[in-house]
Amino acid sequence: MAFQLRRARRILPPSPQDQIALRTSIRANREKAPGTFPILLVAGELILCLFQLFWAPIAESAEKWLIYSEAGVFPDGQNLLGHFYYGYYEVPDEEVGAIDISARTHEIYQKILDKDKEIKKAKPIITRKDDGYLLFYLSRMDKPLICTKVEAAFKQSDAPVAPSDTISDVKGFNKAGQEKYNKVFPCDLETRDKGNTKITFTVEKKLDDKNNKEELLKGTVRVHELYRFRIISGPVFSSLITKNRTFSTITNAAGQQVISSSRANDSPANFPVFLKTYWARDGRDILDDPKHWYSPERFNPIIGINLVNNPLKNFYVGLSYEPILGVDIVAGAHFAKVDQLAGGFSDGQVVAAGTQPPTTSKFLTGGFAGITADVGVIGSWLGSQITKTIKEGLR
Repeated sequence: MAFQLRRARRILPPSPQDQIALRTSIRANREKAPGTFPILLVAGELILCLFQLFWAPIAESAEKWLIYSEAGVFPDGQNLLGHFYYGYYEVPDEEVGAIDISARTHEIYQKILDKDKEIKKAKPIITRKDDGYLLFYLSRMDKPLICTKVEAAFKQSDAPVAPSDTISDVKGFNKAGQEKYNKVFPCDLETRDKGNTKITFTVEKKLDDKNNKEELLKGTVRVHELYRFRIISGPVFSSLITKNRTFSTITNAAGQQVISSSRANDSPANFPVFLKTYWARDGRDILDDPKHWYSPERFNPIIGINLVNNPLKNFYVGLSYEPILGVDIVAGAHFAKVDQLAGGFSDGQVVAAGTQPPTTSKFLTGGFAGITADVGVIGSWLGSQITKTIKEGLR
């Protein structure tokens, strides 16, 4: 009889408290502190960032010539009036600095006459690593010409700064060569190391000794900055967002004191801020969209922390993919320090009145994914739109 009672007792279903304790034990085994793989992931991310800092390729300096022409100088400009932009020529890397300015102007002139495909019709992208030059071809040059440059901040809001007016010729330009060709005027736009600068250039003819001038040509060049790091931010969804909980005791329907938990963060997403690093040691032009969707420049390592909710308890490492300028898709590992029940207590367990659930903090590992935006680009765009709205409102 005793044997039958023991056998019957074995097949009885577990109590609700036992079921809760079993689920809690299984969940605790899953949510372990960071193991070998997360540590290797963090180490790999740090090595990748150090590689970018010290061994990434250095961007080459380029020499770019913006070609302007007076109507009638070239065969394909016969039907045009005044002065116009013809195109630009980028000197190959191996030929930069190989010949003097006079020889270079003659070389470009021959390429124009031969309709060489190296003369591009679009406007070039000039960064602070580039040397930009203006080349102005005229039908005649009976008076001295001067080139004046005015510098201003290059922003989407186009806020001006104190201008610096300079009058200069290209260094190393041979005056005898100028007299020989008698149809070309070069000007050094002085773009090197002037990122985020808008340079307005003016070519004028000096009419007499009384400083009377005639404006022949006016244009602008925007020198792009190169960035090693950018700040990006936006909503991300993490597998750990539901793990961060607070614990308390409540009275159930039977009048018993039970342990209860609730989410510490009611938001469906976290809002971290990331530091994105670029591959090129000298930085990348964030206004120049890579050619292909799979270009390596679109993939960059990121590290980050939460912007609002427990910044020093939430760390992120991963990669970003930039499908369009200023917008990144991010994904990687999320390390979060969360509170868990300690001392063998479990969620839903019946406890004595007045018992405070003991907790302990542990780092858990999860994954995250989300969409972020470049803080600087968005801020500049918003500033530009606000400025534009104010100006239109004052009209």
